[in-house]
Amino acid sequence: MTLKTYLIRCKRSNSIWLFWIFINSLCVYLNGILSAKAISTIVNFDLQGFLYLSGAILAVNLIWVLQIYQNSKASEKAIQEMCTEIRKDIVKSIESKGVVRFGSKSVSAYTSWLTNDLNTIRDLGFETLELMISQALNIIFAIIAFFSFHYSLLFTILIFFILMVNLPKIFTKKMENKAVYFTEKNEELVKAIDDSLSGFRMLSNANQLHF
Repeated sequence: MTLKTYLIRCKRSNSIWLFWIFINSLCVYLNGILSAKAISTIVNFDLQGFLYLSGAILAVNLIWVLQIYQNSKASEKAIQEMCTEIRKDIVKSIESKGVVRFGSKSVSAYTSWLTNDLNTIRDLGFETLELMISQALNIIFAIIAFFSFHYSLLFTILIFFILMVNLPKIFTKKMENKAVYFTEKNEELVKAIDDSLSGFRMLSNANQLHF
């Protein structure tokens, strides 16, 4: 299973989430354009135009406030749904194992998969994906904005776009290795905690806690 699998499986929630990410980038774009035009009206001593643009900026910012609130709800709902789907697949995979294969790993390892690993996927997967989509939309709107001023500015945007696409690839392998290492250490931690608590239970039953 890949990240794409769960994005498609929870497409309704993800579509709503994507909509609010788009609104965020649109608000950033409109704020920049309207602010630039408002400054021009000040230079030209156009009070009526300035007041009109100030009202438009206020309206955009009110929409932005709504977007921040709705996006937090939409992102949390979408991520929770996808995490639930991942847990279901993990449980199904565990259920399909035979007794021998199931015993090849401790219960602590399976517990770590369903808890710590899901948090890793959430932080390094879904939330990073949100950031990437947001930045991509910001670049698209920046291209539109710069083109409205002068087409030569597109060259600068093109450079930033190439850097944004290629720089993460340099660190991809290292991040994957770190994620695997983090997963293994989480399994060891959960197992150590489980062993300690199991030992506590045995000592408690034997009334030997003073040791």
